[in-house]
Amino acid sequence: MNILHLSTSDGGGAGGAAMRIHNCLLNYAPEVNSKALVVWKKQNQVDELYSIRDSYKGLSKYQLQFIDYLTFLLEHKILHNKVNYWGILFQHYWSFYHPENHSLVQDWADVIHLHYVNRYIHFPTFFKKTKKPLVWSFHDMTPFTGGNSYEMGGIAKYRQQYDEFLDYKRNAIEKNEVFGIASSPTFYEKSITEYKTFEPNHCTVTDFPLETNVFKIYDAVKCRDHLELPRNVKIILFVCADIREERKGFKFLLKNFNILFDKDIHIAVVGNNTDDIPHHENIHSLGYIGAPTELAKIYSAVDVFVTPAIEEAFGLTTTESIACGTPVVAFNTAGALAQIVDGENGVLCEEMSSTALLNGINKAFSTTWSRQEIGTKAQERFNAVFKAKEYVDYYQYVVNQ
Repeated sequence: MNILHLSTSDGGGAGGAAMRIHNCLLNYAPEVNSKALVVWKKQNQVDELYSIRDSYKGLSKYQLQFIDYLTFLLEHKILHNKVNYWGILFQHYWSFYHPENHSLVQDWADVIHLHYVNRYIHFPTFFKKTKKPLVWSFHDMTPFTGGNSYEMGGIAKYRQQYDEFLDYKRNAIEKNEVFGIASSPTFYEKSITEYKTFEPNHCTVTDFPLETNVFKIYDAVKCRDHLELPRNVKIILFVCADIREERKGFKFLLKNFNILFDKDIHIAVVGNNTDDIPHHENIHSLGYIGAPTELAKIYSAVDVFVTPAIEEAFGLTTTESIACGTPVVAFNTAGALAQIVDGENGVLCEEMSSTALLNGINKAFSTTWSRQEIGTKAQERFNAVFKAKEYVDYYQYVVNQ
């Protein structure tokens, strides 16, 4: 069986998760062949990874860059934050690229696995021309909503505009019998009962796989020495690709800095755009870390991982942290509820506020954790070998319908 993954990019949260599934199949599912076709290819170390841009032989790289520039201009300058008909149409349903015409889609694939495909699949033509079995992973809420990735924040007031597109989405999914893979029970229920986009027999819940030979418990003292972190202090960790992303909730942690510093608690921060973080001897800005082994050592070096996201589909960083034996403090998002058992591998805060987060951090530091037990259970649950079988079984189920 040939599995083709379509993802706008191979980087970021959704793109990275798509590549994890692709690599999981490559490494641990010899009964299937897996390839990935993206628009923007950033990684070179992933096998069987292709860019659809390479198939546009009649266009030079400069012409493609000009198309990208026009796309950027439309999305970020002209239509930025304009959640209206044209804004939603452009961001979620229109694309210059037409993967339905690509040979990997037309000729090679037996099953097409969609991931985050905004600005990639062209809705008016993709679902009409593609007659292969389709599976769609819920990296956010986009697959089962009218286009909104999440529900809170600035999205809430534009829900009506997004919902105008929901019937269009439902019709495309129903006619083509698209099958969903939810990353959490919360999103599974929403897709079926609230948005009514997927039928129960057309959706399942499956965790994202993890390379547990990389994300595992490392010696904490050696890791702190390697990272030049102080040995004999309590350290909490925050990880985000872009610290400024409001959904990730860094502001809730920031409001507690002075209180944490008074208790001589140190804070390690991983991510881009850390210039606005105050300079303090208890703050350790580690910058953006892309290497998985380095990330695993950071999780192993700290006492608690804090992820105050206000909305999270799954949270790969939570998976990584508990696989390294580090307890997690989080708000009650879909992703946290799917992974954290309060008092067993972390703390779920009672509400989304700076005060509740501080209480959660205090509770984490007053709890005696078995890091070995936390790591062992995560290793068993997210092991890529077992996850590969789950995905293959679901592909087979889809093909047999």
